[in-house]
Amino acid sequence: MSKRPNTVVRRPDLVAFSLRRSWRHGDAHHGNNGFGAGYALAPSIRLAWIEDGDHSFKPRRQSGRTWEQNLDQATEAVLGFVPTL
Repeated sequence: MSKRPNTVVRRPDLVAFSLRRSWRHGDAHHGNNGFGAGYALAPSIRLAWIEDGDHSFKPRRQSGRTWEQNLDQATEAVLGFVPTL
C-alpha cells in the first residue's frame, strides 16, 4: 500500500485517535504521538488525540477519565475544526 496519498489530500480532514493505541509510540510528526511514524501527512490533515480511550473513546476505569469526558474532548476537536472549513 502506498503512503503517498496521505501527502496529496487537499480537502481538510480531522481524524480522532485514542492515545491508548499501539501506534502512539514513535516520533511526533505533525503532533501525532508517533502515529504513522515515517508517514508524511498533508498539511490539510489534522489529528486529535483522545485520552486513554479505546476505538470508541471509552477509557479504562483506572485512567480516572469518563467516557463522557473523552466524548467531550472529541466534540471539542470537531468544534475547533469545523470553523476552519
